[in-house]
Formats: sequence, structure tokens, C-alpha cells
Amino acid sequence: MIKQIILVVFLLLGIGGAVLVTQKSTLLQSFGYDLVDFVSAFHASEGDPEFNANLDVHKDGKINVFDVLKDRNLQEATRAGMASVSAQIESTKSGEASGSAI
Repeated sequence: MIKQIILVVFLLLGIGGAVLVTQKSTLLQSFGYDLVDFVSAFHASEGDPEFNANLDVHKDGKINVFDVLKDRNLQEATRAGMASVSAQIESTKSGEASGSAI
């Protein structure tokens, strides 16, 4: 039973990964890293020729799902921060515009 559950989980992850690679999703691009970059170095450890220290976002010496997730979270935080800054700039501009009309 557990083997079947694990198999289903791996299949779902494989299908989800294939969809992301096919669509070239921008959801996993916070440091300019694309999912394809992680795929080519996935499961590489320090000392392996495929290992890329820049992709080791989690800083544990391995390229794995934790690096992808941390990169995704940092991307979301960056996007949220940029939206906040844009909103502040727009509110400042509208405040200046209304202030100059007085």
C-alpha cells in the first residue's frame, strides 16, 4: 500500500514537473533561475560536475527540492515587495498631483 502511494506521488510530481518544463513557467524564476536549470543539476552534490553552487539556494551542498522551493518562495517575496513599492510610488504620485492642484 505504501509503495503504491509513493508511486502515485512520484507520478504526480513527474507530471507536474513535465507541465512546468513544457510551459517554461516563470513561477520558478527569482534569481533568474529557470526550472530547466534545476532539472539539469537536480540531485547533484558538491564535487559532482553537474553541481552549480548558484542553484544551491538552500546552501546544504545538494541541489534538491528544497532549493527549488526556497527559490520559489524568494521569488514570491520579491514579487510582493515590488508590488508594494509600486503601490507606494503610485500613491506618492497621486498625492503630489492632488497637492499641486491646490
